[in-house]
Amino acid sequence: GAGKPVVLFSHDFNRGYGFYEGGPVQESELNKLYEVHKNFLQKDEAEQKALLQRADGLVSMHLWPVNEAILSTAPKLKVCSTYGVGYDHIDVAACTKHKVQATNTPDVLTAATADMTVSLLLSVARNSVQAHVWTAGGNWTAGPQNNQFIGDDPTGKTLGVIGFGRIGQVVAKKMATSFGMKILYCDVFPATEDKAYGFTRVSLEDLLRLSDFITIHTTATPESFNMISTDQFNAMKDGVCFVNCARGSLVDEKALIVALKSGKVRAAGLDVHKGEPNLPTELLSLPNVITTPHIASCTLQTRAAMMERVLESLEAVLIKGKRSPFCVNSSAFPSSSPQSPHRSGPPPTVTQMIAQDAKARGIKHVFGIPGSGSPMDLINALQDEGISFVINGHESSSVIMAASYGRMLGTAGIAIAIKGPGAGNMLGGACNAFFERMPVICVAESRSTQIPPSIQAIQLMGPHNQMFSSLVNYSATLSPNQAAKQLNSALAGAQGLTTKTSKMHTGPVLLDLPSDVATQQVTDPLLDDLELVCGVLAPTAEDIDATAKFINSANRPVFLLGAECTTLDSATVGQLTQLITQRRGVFLTSVDGRGSIPETNNRWGGVWMCKSNTKLPEHDFLTNGAADAVIVIGHDCQAGENQYMVDLPLCEVTPYRDESLVTAFEPVVKQLTRCVGSVSAVIKALAGNGVIQAASASSGWSEGEIQQKLQSGRARVLVQPSQDTQLTSYSVINIIQQQLPENAAIFGETGVMVCILDYMLTCKAPNQYFPTTGGRTMGLMVPAILGAKLAKPEQPMIGIGGDGSLLMRLGELEAFSRCGISKTPLVILNDSSFGTIRARHKAKFPDRAEKFGPTLDFRSVNFAAVAAACGLNHIVCTSTKEFATGLTNAWAAETTTLLDVRVDAAAYQGAFAASIGA
Repeated sequence: GAGKPVVLFSHDFNRGYGFYEGGPVQESELNKLYEVHKNFLQKDEAEQKALLQRADGLVSMHLWPVNEAILSTAPKLKVCSTYGVGYDHIDVAACTKHKVQATNTPDVLTAATADMTVSLLLSVARNSVQAHVWTAGGNWTAGPQNNQFIGDDPTGKTLGVIGFGRIGQVVAKKMATSFGMKILYCDVFPATEDKAYGFTRVSLEDLLRLSDFITIHTTATPESFNMISTDQFNAMKDGVCFVNCARGSLVDEKALIVALKSGKVRAAGLDVHKGEPNLPTELLSLPNVITTPHIASCTLQTRAAMMERVLESLEAVLIKGKRSPFCVNSSAFPSSSPQSPHRSGPPPTVTQMIAQDAKARGIKHVFGIPGSGSPMDLINALQDEGISFVINGHESSSVIMAASYGRMLGTAGIAIAIKGPGAGNMLGGACNAFFERMPVICVAESRSTQIPPSIQAIQLMGPHNQMFSSLVNYSATLSPNQAAKQLNSALAGAQGLTTKTSKMHTGPVLLDLPSDVATQQVTDPLLDDLELVCGVLAPTAEDIDATAKFINSANRPVFLLGAECTTLDSATVGQLTQLITQRRGVFLTSVDGRGSIPETNNRWGGVWMCKSNTKLPEHDFLTNGAADAVIVIGHDCQAGENQYMVDLPLCEVTPYRDESLVTAFEPVVKQLTRCVGSVSAVIKALAGNGVIQAASASSGWSEGEIQQKLQSGRARVLVQPSQDTQLTSYSVINIIQQQLPENAAIFGETGVMVCILDYMLTCKAPNQYFPTTGGRTMGLMVPAILGAKLAKPEQPMIGIGGDGSLLMRLGELEAFSRCGISKTPLVILNDSSFGTIRARHKAKFPDRAEKFGPTLDFRSVNFAAVAAACGLNHIVCTSTKEFATGLTNAWAAETTTLLDVRVDAAAYQGAFAASIGA
C-alpha cells in the first residue's frame, strides 16, 4: 500500500454494499488503487485516530456523522463519499472549510426507492404485514378473518406526493398507471409530464386536505426538519395512510404517534426514522405501523451501482485530482484540479496538461483554426485524449462556440488561434463572450521565447495581453515552470472566481502559448498540488440584519432577480419564492435571470430590461408610486444599459464585493443597502424562523393586480399588425411557442424580434433561454447554438435570428452538416434589410427615414440555397402554414434545417419601435 491513497470505509464489504462474486465491484480492484481499511467504526479510538491522520478519503454510511471533530483530525483528507443520496449526516460547510469534497450517489437509487415506497403504500393500505405476523403467530385457528384486517383499496383514490423529484415522479407514475390513482403533488417546480399523466400541482395545504394517501420525498435540510408535524397531521383527511421513505428528520415522530393513536392517520409505513437505529418503543408498539430498517435501496443491483458511484468519486479526486461528478459542495471546487492527484510516470508537456485537464472537465470538443506550430501541438495532445477539434470559418466564431459549449457543461470551453491576425480575429469572439458572460479559455499561439528582445517589435505576434486586457478576467503567457498555476488561474477567471473573498462575472481568459513551450514538460511544482480558490464569501450577520429590516419595512416591494438566481438549487428557490409570497411582493427577472422562479408563478410581473425608458412594462411596477422599495438579488450590474433611474430605496444582494460592480445604482436611488455574499447563503439566512415577517392583507401586491399590469404592459409593447395573415415576428414566435418541446433551449440574438421574443416567452425553468443580453450581439446565434448542441446533443434546441446577423456567420453553416447536428431548426427572419437599425433610425429621425432607410437594405439573399450548398435541410416559408409545417418537420429531421422565413418587411420593422418603448 505504500504511496497509495488511504481510504477508510465505515463498513465491511459484502452483498449489502455491492460486493459479490461476478458483480461490477471487486475488492481486489480496490486494493490495487488504494490502501483500504474496512470496518472503521469497529476499531478502537486510538486506531481510528491514527487512521484519520493518514486518510485521503472516507466512505461513510448515514449512521457515521462526519463533522468538524472528524474533519479536524484528518489533515490529509480530500474526499468524503457517502454511500447513499442523502447527506444530512455530513457537515458540508465543515467539509468546504477543510477543502474536502463531499459526494453522494445520486440517480441510481430512484427505481429501488420508488418500488419500496409503492410496496409500503400497498402494505399499509391492505394491512398485509400485520396479517402475516398474526398468521405466523399461530392465531389463525378458524375461518376467514374478514373484519380484523380490513383495508383500503388504492384504486381511484388520491395520492399526495410531497417533493416531486425523480423518486416522487416515479412513484406517481406507477400508482397512476397501475391503480388509476389521482396524483396531487407539491414541489417548487412544475413537473414536465403533468399533462401526460394528469398530475396536478397544488400547495402543501391543499395536498394534505385532499389526499387519501400521502408519501414524502423531499430533501433533508435544516429548513425541512419536522416539516410534517402536529399542524400538518391535523390538516390531513381522517383515516389517511402515510409513507416515508425519504428521511426521518422530515417527520415529527411524536406528532405521528398521536395521529396514529387517534386514527387521524389510519396506518403508516416508515423506512426511515430519527435517531436510527434507536426507534421509539411507543411507535414500534402501535399495531397500525409498518417499519423497515432503512432498506429502500437494498437490492443487489442498486447497491452495486451505488458503490460504483462511490468509487467513481474516489478515482476522480484521489487518482485524477479532479472534482467528483457527484460533489455536493461543487461551488467550492470548480471543475479544474482542486486537489493533489496521485500521479505516476513523467510529467506531461504543457499541451498534454491542457488536454488532460480538458478531458477531466468533460470537454469533448474544442474549436478554432489550427494554422501551424503550437496550435497543432495542442490539437495533437487533445486528440490523444479523445477530444475532437472542430474547425471553423472564423476565429471569432470559434470563441463563441467554445464559450457556449462551456456554458452548457458548466465549465470553460477552449478556443484555439494562431498568432497575429488569428489572435486579432479571436478578440471579436472574446468581446462577445465578455458581454454575454460566457466562460472560455482563448489559447493563442505566440512567438518563441527564444526570439531576441531587439526584434520583438511586432506586438501582434504576442504576447497578446495588451490587445485583450479590457475584456479578459485573466491573461498569461504559458511557461513550463508556472503552467499548472497559470491554467488553474485561467479556469478560475473564466468561471468568475478570484482569490480571497470575492467573485466576478464569468467570461473569457487568455493563455498565450509560445511556439517553443508547447512540447516542453511541465516543471511547475504546483502540478501535483493545484488549488482553485472559490471566491464566494459568507454574508455578515450585520448585512443579513440590514437586509431583513429593509424587506420587512417595505409596503409594496418589487424583487428584481438576476443571473445568479438561476444557479440556486430547488430548495433555495422554494425559500426565495416563499419570501416573496410572504411579503406579498412582485418579482421581475432580468433577461439572463429568466426562469429562476417559474414564470407561471402568479407573482411574476415580467421581464426587467434594465433600461430607463418608462414606457417599458417593468416601469408599471417601478414608477408613479406603484412600489415603495426595490430588492435586487443576484444581478450582474455591469450587464446591459444599467440606467435604472428608479428613485426608490434599494437593497442589493450580490456576491460581488468590488464596489465598481455596483456603481450603477448609486447615482439614482434614495437609499442603498448592500448585502455582500453568496446569494444562496443570504436567502437561506433570510428564510430562518421569524426573520422575514408576513405582510398584512392590506399591503403588498395582489396576484390579480400583478397579472393585470403584466398583461397591459405586454399589450402596450407587443403591437401586432392588423392583418393576421402577415408573416411577422409575432406569428413566428407564436408558432414556435406552440411547438416548443418542454425542455428545449432557445438561442437568440439582436434583431427586430429580440424584445418581442423577450416579452412573449414564458420560461418555466432556468437555462432555457439564451438570448443576447449585455451586448445585444449580432452574429451570436449560429455559433452559440452549434457549440451548445455539441455539448448537449440530446437536448432539443432552436435558434432564432435575423438575415443581417446570419450574413456575418454564413461560413459556419457548413459545420452543422460536418458535425452531424440533427433535429435543430434555425429560424431566420428575412426582410432583406438591417431591419433593427432601420426601425431605430425611423423612430429617432422620422423626417429622414426615406433618405437614409434604403441604404440599410440589401439584395434579397436566398438563405435556403446557401443552406443547401452547405448540406443542410432548407425551407423557404412565405406563410404561417408553411412555417408551421416546416418547423414540425425540422424538429424530427436528421440534418439541421434552416427555415428562411420571408417576413412582411413593413409589418416586421413597424413592430420594433413599440417593443423598445419608442
